[in-house]
Amino acid sequence: MSKKKKTAVCGSQEPGAGSREKQKDDGSAAGSPPATGYRLPATNDETTITLESGGKSVTVSEKTFKEATGRFLGLSGGCRAEGETPNIIAPGAPPTETGSELVGVARVELRAMAQRCIDHVREHRHLQDARVLLLVIEKPSTAKNLEAGKRVSIGKAAKARSLDRLLSSVKIAAEPDGDGVEREKHEHADFVVRLSGDWLSAIGWPLEPGSDKLALALIDHEPCHCGAKIAGEFVKPAELAARVEELGDDHVETCEDVKRDGDVLVRYYSRTEAGSYRWVVRKHDVEEFQGVIERHGAWDRQLRRMVDVLVEREDLPLLRAAAKGDEEAA
Repeated sequence: MSKKKKTAVCGSQEPGAGSREKQKDDGSAAGSPPATGYRLPATNDETTITLESGGKSVTVSEKTFKEATGRFLGLSGGCRAEGETPNIIAPGAPPTETGSELVGVARVELRAMAQRCIDHVREHRHLQDARVLLLVIEKPSTAKNLEAGKRVSIGKAAKARSLDRLLSSVKIAAEPDGDGVEREKHEHADFVVRLSGDWLSAIGWPLEPGSDKLALALIDHEPCHCGAKIAGEFVKPAELAARVEELGDDHVETCEDVKRDGDVLVRYYSRTEAGSYRWVVRKHDVEEFQGVIERHGAWDRQLRRMVDVLVEREDLPLLRAAAKGDEEAA
């Protein structure tokens, strides 16, 4: 694979900030202002730290705090403009080097892509109630493996841990409560999505023709892992239409090929008593080996459904929606 010029993929990144320059004794990069990340001294693992935010608290070891701070340093001070990528938290923190990784908030173009996916793709509609922290990670070993043509992980999605939620708190407003006193309103990440900056650079994003389509595919893929708990029930055929209408946007799918005593399986989002989604991490719909498919074809239900999608799909509505910003993608 030929080498490509690195492009800055992290948000709030000054020209040249993407390179790993030699660190001076004060922890800052040579020829640059002091590093935005601070380095905590080595500590005893038994030392604990209690963090409090919005009436919630969590106690962790100082080692865990140090690791998480390296990844999320500066996010708690951010404040985004109202209406800007409402489901993609945009704290505006500068890239932070932690160990061998350079971690930064994704550039606005990537955040806008992710927001369009949430707005236009029906499969992501539940994320309109979620907050997603989109990060870009650059790592020397990943860049090296990409150049060698090896398989690498180019993205990962996970539920935000308690510590992640506290450190990614973003102030969005100050609203008066019942007694007229203004209190700050914060939002926290429900999911953390990490994209490989080395892969984005390898495909030439955003300058190379066609790289936007590849970046969009990755950004559409990772939120698919950011799921909500799904329940199911068997419904009599005569009552199907009424039940689906009753479920509204909570209806996920009607499985005509899954029946019990003539009743049809209907799957839908399961909410809490307060009406909130129950966040979960979804696995891939299909996990199979190429050789098995070559020898046995689409031998199970999920594979057959995947083949149907590939055969029947004549256009790419998500690409149209991403380009126009105003079309509903199925």
